[in-house]
Amino acid sequence: FTKPKDIKALLLAIDEYSGDYTTKMALKMLPYVFVRSFNIRHCEWAEIDFKNSLWIIAASKMKTKIEFNLPLPPQVIEILKEVKQYTGNGKYVFPSFRTKDKPMSDNTLISALRRMGFTKEEFVPHSFRAMFSTIAYENLNEHNGHNFTSEVIESLLAHKEVNRVKAAYNRASYKKSMRGLICWYADYLDEIKY
Repeated sequence: FTKPKDIKALLLAIDEYSGDYTTKMALKMLPYVFVRSFNIRHCEWAEIDFKNSLWIIAASKMKTKIEFNLPLPPQVIEILKEVKQYTGNGKYVFPSFRTKDKPMSDNTLISALRRMGFTKEEFVPHSFRAMFSTIAYENLNEHNGHNFTSEVIESLLAHKEVNRVKAAYNRASYKKSMRGLICWYADYLDEIKY
């Protein structure tokens, strides 16, 4: 989904989801952070740095096998503060609805999207990544868009640099720019929704 009307319909459908509370909250957070399904489902309270608005994902949980520090926009901090009242005593931010000491199952988010009426051809949890990437690239250097480079976009997706020479020489972390872009994107989503 890359058209504003489709994104709006998706975000509103998530807001109106009447299933399990933690499933709904995981789905509310996912558009803003666009991580892989495994990461959102296995998100632990110990990984969330509220003071610095950061999600620190261990290398062992990343496809790249490199620790990933994802800046969190204010919208996500608000979601996490709300969820903390319900699951804050456990290990997982979004535990399984069957047992609180296990992460949400692989099928939970997919099933929720199906119950909302989205087919697997239309939308899967991984689609939030493509949605962010497309919107970020389409709004690069556009009026009301942003001025962050493709390297920043790819950094937010935790993609490794494919050019070996560039990867060998470029040690930039893009921390400030990543925060700027993820906040721009969160505001973009809110603007579409409201």
